[in-house]
This record gives sequence, C-alpha cells and structure tokens, in this order.
Amino acid sequence: MPDRAETLLPRKKWWGAALTAILISGLSYPFITQLGHGLVPLPENIFRMTIGDGVITWFVFLALVAFFMLRHWFKRGAGKKAGETLYDLGLASKETPNKLPWGIIGKSALLALILAGSIYVYVTVFTQIYALDFRFVWPLFKPFTLQRFWQFLLYVPFYLVFFCINGGAKLYGQLRQKELKSPAATQIVWWLKGSLVMIGGLLLVCLIEYIPYFSGIGPGMDILFTSTFGGPFISFLIVIIPQFILLFFLSTFAFRKTGRVYVGSVLLAILGAWAVTAGSSML
Repeated sequence: MPDRAETLLPRKKWWGAALTAILISGLSYPFITQLGHGLVPLPENIFRMTIGDGVITWFVFLALVAFFMLRHWFKRGAGKKAGETLYDLGLASKETPNKLPWGIIGKSALLALILAGSIYVYVTVFTQIYALDFRFVWPLFKPFTLQRFWQFLLYVPFYLVFFCINGGAKLYGQLRQKELKSPAATQIVWWLKGSLVMIGGLLLVCLIEYIPYFSGIGPGMDILFTSTFGGPFISFLIVIIPQFILLFFLSTFAFRKTGRVYVGSVLLAILGAWAVTAGSSML
C-alpha cells in the first residue's frame, strides 16, 4: 500500500480539499439530480429508472469536476511537486508506479464480481425461502427481473466512473490519510473521514431540508427553491446516506488490503447500481 509520508496532504490542506468536495456535492445535488431526472435528454425507452437518471447525472458531474481538479493537481500542482505517481493514487503497482497494471485490474474486477455474486446468492435464497428483501425504507437489494438486469448493465458504467475517480483515486490517493497505531484504528478513522468526504454534502442538504421541516416551517428545499427541487431526490437521501456509509467501510477495507482502488471501486459500483436498478421505480 502507498506509504510515502511526503505524498500526504498536510492536515489543513486535507480538510480544505475535503470541504471543497463536500460543498460541491451538496450544492449540486438538488439541482443536478433534478436536471438529470427531467431535462437531460436521455432516451426514456432506454434509461428507464426514475431515480437512477438523476443519480447518474449527478455522479457524472461530480466525476468530471473531480477528474479535472485531480488531473491539474497531479500534473501541474502540488501533486507534481511532491512527486506523486499512479501508485500513490492507488492505481498502479509499486514495481511500475506510473503504468496501469491491466492484469491486476482484471483480477480485481473478477474478485469484486465474485464478492457481489455471493451477496446476490444470499439475497436470492432469503427471498425465495423467507419472502424477505434487504431494505432500508426502500428495497436495497432484490433479485433482478430480466428488464431490471438490463437496466443494471446500462447504469453500472456510470457508477464505476464515479467510484473509480471520486471514491477511488481522489479519496484514497490525493486524500489518503496517515496510518494510526493499529490497523483497527486506521480502518475506523479512514472510514469515518472518507464517509464524511463522500456524504458530507448530502448531510448539509438534509439539514437544509429537515431543520425547517421539524421546526414546523415546512420542507427547506421547497421554501428556498420551490417544490421542483424537493420531492423524491430529497427523500432518497434517507436511503443513500446509510448506504454510502456501509459501502465506504467495504471500500476502505479493500483498499487497505490491496493497496489499490480497483476491488473497492468495482464492488461499490456493482452494489450501488444494483440497489437503484433492482429496488427503485422504473418507467
């Protein structure tokens, strides 16, 4: 695993970069998801997930922003000055630090498929035997119908791009944290701080929405931006926030075990796309 101390961001710069990511995700979420839901010209006879269209539009927006910011930092900014390599970003092997290891990428993707497949077997068995589904408010994991499986194949590449860039190279590369005294402490701290980076913006949206609501004033998004920017995508936060917290525990563990982002990113992309395409409404 990358361990060069000189490639770690100083504490103040780390929190500055984390806050930037939090604000970008939080400020964009209500608007970009709604844009993707109603205005981005995705063919409705192909992209049929009502929530999924908004989510992938938001993911693509965040991935593009993160990619160009990370690229500038890596090639021209502080990353270049610190001598950052693809290995330091969790993308390459120590032996060839500036070359993508395609063999390892393939094996990592296969391992992620096996892990996700084992979960799918459990879900199918429990559904058939006990007539139960894995849910938190909305269904989280359900066996696919044929239609929903094709939707999964359509949406999962967008999730993969997001989790490889934002939840991969940026989170465990540019924002990589220092090791603590024990592996358990390192896992917990990396997980909690990483989760904050990834869902902090969504928590801000929740505060804006629900503080006025529980104060008896009304839904915050409806008051500030009209009801157009409230509705299902705000309700979806109660699903996506705990889901992200769970998923990033897995990706943190996978990165710490492998030293690369691929297993965690592919696994999270599969599980995230599965949750949306199997468990949410479809046109």
